[in-house]
Amino acid sequence: MNKDYEVKKEKWLKDNGFNENLETYVYFLDNSYEIKETLKDDGFRFNKVLYWHTPELKEEYSDKTIKVALDEIAEISAWGTGYYKENAKDYIEKRMFDARGEKEGEWLGDPALDVDKKITVIATLVDVVEVSTRFGMTQLVKFVDEFGNSINWWTSVEIKYEVGTKLSITGTIKGFDRYKNKKITVMKRCKLSEV
Repeated sequence: MNKDYEVKKEKWLKDNGFNENLETYVYFLDNSYEIKETLKDDGFRFNKVLYWHTPELKEEYSDKTIKVALDEIAEISAWGTGYYKENAKDYIEKRMFDARGEKEGEWLGDPALDVDKKITVIATLVDVVEVSTRFGMTQLVKFVDEFGNSINWWTSVEIKYEVGTKLSITGTIKGFDRYKNKKITVMKRCKLSEV
């Protein structure tokens, strides 16, 4: 049984990208999708808990990875099989978020009280992402205000402003969301004007 335990444990560690010291190195930058082929070529692997990670620290990635020990996020059972702890993904996302030096931001209202409240805020347009849905093309329009707070607006309206433009946004709070530990205020029925 002891030999079987060691074989299963070693296989699980190898399959999940941990080295002999029970550590892995997680790539924490947000651009991983754009460079996924490069990461693969450099020995990184992807899973839904650890995202892109590698068992060996590569010098060119030393400032782009965080070291994660097995006992922080997983356990090995008495039978030699490993499993991730319930909060492992949240733990990794928080470590990645902290490593990037991002701020959590704040919601532009109280989630319990301010849904459907009309507000005006000054923010910078940071991204417009086109998404194809069963209803046709729509866009996710992302803004960040001067305090670092994130605002998202789903719309089919054409956005005529360039990314980086400072805008006055008047709209209704649709709800509040979180993505990768960042608080996001979701807006609807927005009117934009350049500041």
